[in-house]
Amino acid sequence: MPFARLLALTTVLSGLPLAATAQTAAPAPTAPQVPLTQNATTAEPDMQALTPPKPTSAGMPHWSEFPLAPKNVPTAADFAGRVHKEEADNDVVAAIGRSIVWEQFHPDAIAADANARVDPAKLAPIDPELTPAQTEALAKSLRDQVTPPPMAQ
Repeated sequence: MPFARLLALTTVLSGLPLAATAQTAAPAPTAPQVPLTQNATTAEPDMQALTPPKPTSAGMPHWSEFPLAPKNVPTAADFAGRVHKEEADNDVVAAIGRSIVWEQFHPDAIAADANARVDPAKLAPIDPELTPAQTEALAKSLRDQVTPPPMAQ
């Protein structure tokens, strides 16, 4: 029972209720702390990456504290060369696309075939002179013709 007394004493001193700490008698292990970045030459954390530059008396850092300019940045001529290459590739793809025969048949023949399969009575407009009762009867007949989709389970 010495552990229970130590737990009760620790609980009283910390101000937590005893019932809350009695459920978890042993503290849970924590994950080891891992630094955000590692210095490539040593196993120590890279302190420059963790701490911002210190401001001077005017509130701005010194020029020496700013990061160095990036290296191996493509020049404007490099970008222009890449753009011209992309445009040339685009022209090649467009020429290939224009040379493909996209339709094997005449579109009017396809449209005539599709229209022949449709019932002309269903394409006829509804008579605008219908009474409300006739409109309701038409709506009921149309609803009776359809099957609703299955209900989601």
